[in-house]
Amino acid sequence: MTRLDEAKILEAMAADTNMAYDRMALMDGADAIRRMIEPPGNYTGHCPVCSQRVTMTARYCPSCGQRLPEYRWEA
Repeated sequence: MTRLDEAKILEAMAADTNMAYDRMALMDGADAIRRMIEPPGNYTGHCPVCSQRVTMTARYCPSCGQRLPEYRWEA
């Protein structure tokens, strides 16, 4: 199983849960795995308000308009 498979499993688990805290924890885990395998320009995260997938370089969510937190990539 690859890291990408692990991220997809966590995302599927997040889609199946009704608990908001569980969903966010699972999505954070999937995001952490994706950060390990994808370069910053290709990586997408999730809006903290509507959970829409957004690129990590985006300033605002294209779906709800929420200002996104800045992500500082480690060198």
